[in-house]
Amino acid sequence: MHRLAAFAPALLLVALLTACAINRCPTLPGGVSYCLQSPASGPSFSAVQQVLIGEGKQQETLLAYIENNPQRLALVGLTPLGQTVLRVTWDGTQIVASGPPGVGPSINPAVLMAVLQFGLWPQDAVRAGLPDDVVWKNGATGGQLTRQGELLLTLRRTGQAVPYDSLSIALQPAELLINIHTLTEEACCGVDAAP
Repeated sequence: MHRLAAFAPALLLVALLTACAINRCPTLPGGVSYCLQSPASGPSFSAVQQVLIGEGKQQETLLAYIENNPQRLALVGLTPLGQTVLRVTWDGTQIVASGPPGVGPSINPAVLMAVLQFGLWPQDAVRAGLPDDVVWKNGATGGQLTRQGELLLTLRRTGQAVPYDSLSIALQPAELLINIHTLTEEACCGVDAAP
């Protein structure tokens, strides 16, 4: 039971109900609604990434296989031992999520897709999904989401092209920090998690 409690922050992000359709316009921490943009409006890529999720003093590690092409954005989340705990796909009209039922609390998987789009999609594509009173500024090394001067999301990245070498995403006021590091083929230990 203690090991399950140790994964609570990660499970907060990835534990889902069994396969279900999800609203494409989730409410992000801070109360801002964001409507997911078409996979075709983002870059085509695939990557295996190490995801460090921190909430307060707790930090957990997941592996993620992420793929985007004009037809769909897909994410598969795995424990460090390779157990699949999450599958989410977005085809531009519907989000479908699946994972082990009853494993911790659940979060709207559309929020996960939104966080990916903030980190990886072009600035104009992200802006198209936001309300008029929200400002999204995104440059080569990072970005900020604000509403009426209040900071809601901070993004930092390194690397020249998507999927970037690393991304750091801080969501306020939730005090949730997500650090993502793209792994090379040699480092990803033969993970075969293609969605």
